[in-house]
Amino acid sequence: MAAAEFLAPAGIGIEVPLGRVDSELKKLWKQGEGVVTRASLINLVIYSEVEGSLPINSTMAAEITQDHACRVLLVEAGRRDLSAEVEAWITAHCHVSRAGGRQVCCEQVAFRVAGPLDALTANTILAHLDSDLPLVLWWQPALPTEPHRELWSRVDRLIFDSATWINAGVEAGKLRSLQQISTHAMILSDLNWNRSLPLRTAMAQLHDQPGVACGLPSLTNIIIHHGTEGKTGAQLLAAWFARQMKWKMKIVGTTTALFAPDSNIRCEVEYIAEGDGPHVIAIEGRGDYQFQVRFAPESGLVMGSTTLADGHVYKVTAPGVKMDAAQLMGAELERGSEHRIYPEVLAMLAALQN
Repeated sequence: MAAAEFLAPAGIGIEVPLGRVDSELKKLWKQGEGVVTRASLINLVIYSEVEGSLPINSTMAAEITQDHACRVLLVEAGRRDLSAEVEAWITAHCHVSRAGGRQVCCEQVAFRVAGPLDALTANTILAHLDSDLPLVLWWQPALPTEPHRELWSRVDRLIFDSATWINAGVEAGKLRSLQQISTHAMILSDLNWNRSLPLRTAMAQLHDQPGVACGLPSLTNIIIHHGTEGKTGAQLLAAWFARQMKWKMKIVGTTTALFAPDSNIRCEVEYIAEGDGPHVIAIEGRGDYQFQVRFAPESGLVMGSTTLADGHVYKVTAPGVKMDAAQLMGAELERGSEHRIYPEVLAMLAALQN
């Protein structure tokens, strides 16, 4: 049989009875016997409460599985107009291996569930995990206030997006509760934090230039430009800057300000919304010297420059990253490690908003 003869069902796949998911998957793999390799290193559960999310998340899963072998479980919860409490579909995401010829395939099971996550939904997910593999949960809605303990106790890595947060203090409290439930030392991965990685990298490179870092204590203003949904990302970037400087972060009146320890020197932070989306666009600093680090959409790079008090100018260029969710997810799964700084940065921002 030629490799091209194995065609996985298109879209979210073929609908199957819930009780026959495993047997139908075996039939699917039987069709590709000898020409495809089934690959899976993790369980990737993508949970949404948005109507119509299954096709969108299936498309993203197809992109993610190009580089990350996993068993994908898609869940769309909250639908009330279903013929059964749970509807199920199966398919596989297949990619030709780099060696050519043989296809590498990752299976996908999609569920549409009546009502939000409850015992039925949680048990449906748990029953279809590859039990020997780590569980990565991409939680797309607001973080739960009453999590299902059995499901959350199994989560090894929680992936979420703080771009939708209104109050970081409240959400940080939910994250602490979820981590306490987990028996696997749950790792937190914020896609919104990853969006600013190129800016943070370029900032560090810029201040590695001769004579630049010594100007940092003179900063009186930091201006962060962000998209209309990027305020939380901008606040995380400001908290990161304060953490790296070992400065305190406070609200003074209606202004966010950074203070050096045992000093009355104050650096005010200004947030400016421009354009659409959840992205942080640029960060500027003004004091005895000036700097700017900005995404350059036309080149896909991050451009940084600084002008010192004596007139010296330094410039740096750093790689940017694609900003869509699937690419951020791919980068997160590739990184695969714990974010050591993020919990500290989040704690600083949460304390500010409590």
